[in-house]
Amino acid sequence: MRYALLIALFLPSMSLATEVGLAPVAEVDAYKVGEGDVLTVRVHGEPEFGGNVIIGSGGAGDFPYVGSISVQGMTTQQVTEKVREALEADYLVDPKVSVWVEKYGSQEVRVLGAVKNPGVYFLRKPTRITEILAEAGGVLENENVTEIQYRTGEGQAILPVQGLLERGDGDAVVARGDVIYVPRGEVVYLSGQVEKPGAVPMEKGLTLLQAITKAGGPSETARLTGAYILRDGERISVNVRRILNGREADIQLLPGDQVVLRQSVF
Repeated sequence: MRYALLIALFLPSMSLATEVGLAPVAEVDAYKVGEGDVLTVRVHGEPEFGGNVIIGSGGAGDFPYVGSISVQGMTTQQVTEKVREALEADYLVDPKVSVWVEKYGSQEVRVLGAVKNPGVYFLRKPTRITEILAEAGGVLENENVTEIQYRTGEGQAILPVQGLLERGDGDAVVARGDVIYVPRGEVVYLSGQVEKPGAVPMEKGLTLLQAITKAGGPSETARLTGAYILRDGERISVNVRRILNGREADIQLLPGDQVVLRQSVF
């Protein structure tokens, strides 16, 4: 399954949506227990046989009365049956055993970049890229994000953000150790006396007046003769009024430029 998925992920982006084999989540194997998880064991009518079990190095846990059992890669149903068989062999007649994951800690996925809450997340069930992005608070607005980088132990795929979030193109089921990176797109920043201060997506040939227009235009209190651009530590004075009147050429902006319109003193 993972091998077939990675083959598809390396296909050109135009064919990615149709070529990635996206089986319904229900068809993917259930959660597999591993090192770092904490399990809870309950035996009906026999509370002394229950308790919490930390799955340690190598995927083994010390179960009440039963002792050490290796459960690495098992589902909770499989763990339940293994504990039940051990108790029935030495202690109880037809024990009714329940096992569930109390704390998830083995299936680590990293979500990095332009999301609200970047960091480490632990899978609790079969989870797709869009679901883990939502758990991380979603992709940040005003960052001009155009792609999602999906990295596995077998390689990397570039997923166009619009196709992924709007149509589910390439929305693969993530696995332990995967990294989802959301790179910030190129932007310019407008601050001060504009109607909508903040980041403006960078486009080829974007000019000062175009950026101001995308920010809602200058406010009523803007001092058009005293604007400036901050670029790589340099302050570049600009006269927006003269540009508007056609007396000076418009200025082409560069990614990362910060345009500041100061407030008029009158």
